[in-house]
Amino acid sequence: MVLRYGTLYGAGTAYARTGATGQAVLAGRLPLPEGAAGITSFLHVEDAVGAAVAAVESDATGVFHVTDDEPAPAAQWLPHYARTLGGPAPRTVPAALAPRLLGWFVAHQLTAARGVANGRARTALGWKPGRPSWRDGLGAE
Repeated sequence: MVLRYGTLYGAGTAYARTGATGQAVLAGRLPLPEGAAGITSFLHVEDAVGAAVAAVESDATGVFHVTDDEPAPAAQWLPHYARTLGGPAPRTVPAALAPRLLGWFVAHQLTAARGVANGRARTALGWKPGRPSWRDGLGAE
């Protein structure tokens, strides 16, 4: 069995206030590329633990996406995250400059990534996220 976790947030992650992403947002160093259509599927770390327990207790096999229920474009989640942290609104930069400013991976996540669904994990593992939306906890730890 393989569990493919979404982008983890919560205590001890990069998205915690003291984590690398949290600190970059608070310092205004994580800009929003124009369009910001990249879709992120988030998952709270406590929900990741619950999915691991469900997987160990299950006879299911295969690959499972373990995420919350609301994949979100960067244009929605990044401004929300900045507000929740009490940081400045992310400035907008031309999408063509994003790879040079942010590196390929971060630029891809913010502009072109595709979200995933957790339906198979819900059905086969009998698991569901305790925080079904990133809106209920991203930046609030």
